[in-house]
Amino acid sequence: MGDEEIDDEGEENEKEEKDSEDELEEEEVPSVNKGEETFATKTSDSEPTETKSTRPAQPLKAMKELSEKRLIEAALFISARGLTLEELRTLTGIGALGYLQNMLNELRKEYEEKGSSIEVAEISGKYEMRVRNDYNERVKQFAQDIQISKSALRTLAYVAKHDGVLKSTVVKRVGTQVYQDVKELVDNEFLKTQKAGRSSKLILTEKFKKYFEQK
Repeated sequence: MGDEEIDDEGEENEKEEKDSEDELEEEEVPSVNKGEETFATKTSDSEPTETKSTRPAQPLKAMKELSEKRLIEAALFISARGLTLEELRTLTGIGALGYLQNMLNELRKEYEEKGSSIEVAEISGKYEMRVRNDYNERVKQFAQDIQISKSALRTLAYVAKHDGVLKSTVVKRVGTQVYQDVKELVDNEFLKTQKAGRSSKLILTEKFKKYFEQK
């Protein structure tokens, strides 16, 4: 009888120890990961699970808009001539002209609000960066002269005296070189053309007037 009682007591003690171990395994055990707070929960019926603290995502849309605006700004700054909306659309890949126009308006507003001596201006449907009139007189002496061929200058001098003259008329007076001269002057934005029958009118631009008034 004494031996049987001892065996029963031993079995009961082993069972109590096993139950205590199971309870400990079910408790929540913290684990450490570099840079993150995680908790691993181990239960007898499931695998350890982890919950991670997350940070809010960066405002990617705002960053993209800022990048597009800065690209437009760089193009206007480095270009020696005005740029059309189509040219800026090709540069930026922005499909909607209304959205592109909004970017230009925001850029123009930025320069106005910070009181810059530079402004974003629109002239005849083209956009450019230029010195504001308030500062132009004092710094124009440092501006580089625009390179125009002598032939184009002769053609420009004739058109300046006959603003709106037909290209065919200038060809008769000056020669066939006028076709190349007109292309050069249009590229430099001193002239613009307007269809008139089989020929076209040659019209002085605002850039021509401002440039030669300064001279």
